[in-house]
Amino acid sequence: MGARYGVVGEPIPVEATREWSYRLKNFTLQILDENGNLLLEGQGSNLMDDPLNVVLWLKDSLTAEGKALKKGELSSLGTITKMMPAKPGTTVRARYIGLDPNGPVEIFVKFK
Repeated sequence: MGARYGVVGEPIPVEATREWSYRLKNFTLQILDENGNLLLEGQGSNLMDDPLNVVLWLKDSLTAEGKALKKGELSSLGTITKMMPAKPGTTVRARYIGLDPNGPVEIFVKFK
């Protein structure tokens, strides 16, 4: 597996707490079109039942190859929703609900 491109913004601080682990597993991701219509929706638990399971799998796979994750590296953990082809001129909004205790976080992407 691999990712060709990614979108990043201001990081949401990770905490070594049960509450953070719960939020990571149970947050909702909504993909909306430029008019706010819901296109796709999924939960963090769609990633091997818990996104942290993906990190452990990745760590173990790299260890088996004699490699290791390094502090500060970014990892793409997979797709929470079904795949959606990107069409030129399309603007998509992703809304993360329940991940940040301060409220929903949104990012916007316009495909050329």
